[in-house]
This record gives sequence, structure tokens and C-alpha cells, in this order.
Amino acid sequence: HDTPIWLLSDGETKITKYSISDNMAEAIADTETFVDHLYDTKDRNHKLTLKDLKDPNRDITIGYGRCLKTYDERKAYFGKTITKAEGMRMFKEDLREKEIIVNNALKRLPYYNKVNFSQNFYDVLCSIIFNAD
Repeated sequence: HDTPIWLLSDGETKITKYSISDNMAEAIADTETFVDHLYDTKDRNHKLTLKDLKDPNRDITIGYGRCLKTYDERKAYFGKTITKAEGMRMFKEDLREKEIIVNNALKRLPYYNKVNFSQNFYDVLCSIIFNAD
């Protein structure tokens, strides 16, 4: 399991002391349904068009819940399919982004360097952040 890296405000790189457990990563992945093509989470039966890709109000997703926000991201996958392995790679990247958010929030606590948070506490925070997006 790779240790995530996050950037401090002054640009200095620091290794975090927390990362999501494999068990929680698997639990989150189990709640996501793999879809090998682009779809709109608000209307899964709608056949997407190039015009739809430009609509910022559409929740266009692929893989294990990877939300594609820009037209360029969306167009790169338009009319294509991905493998489960590629979907899992994207999912793990998304989890790492959530770890960065949680670690940046925790480091702002005045007692961050004096307390060791439990793995369960950290996992729950990451799960909440992952599902809030």
C-alpha cells in the first residue's frame, strides 16, 4: 500500500502518517457499480451525445464512480469502453485525492502531531469525503 504524499502550503513535500486501509478501500469499491462506458448518474438510460458532454449540469461518470467534470475529460472516453482494471486504477487515484483532503484537514488541527488517530476514524473520514463528492 503506497504512502500518499501531500503538499504543505509553502510547497514543501511531506509524507503523511495516515492512509486508507485496504479493507476500507475494498468496502468503498463494493458500494460502487463498475460501468465500462460514460453515463449520466441522473439518467443512466440516456444515450449521451457530444452535446451532453458540454453540459456542466450533467453528472457524467465512468468506471467505479469517476466523475468527469470537463469536456476534454469526457470526450476522451466518449464512445469508448474501459476495463475493470482501468476502472480500479481510476478509483484508487480518486481515493488518493480524498486522502489528501483528509490529511490536509487533520494537519490543521492544533494537536495533529500529539495524537494518533485510529485507523477506523481515518477510514470513516475518507469514506465520507469520497461519498460526498
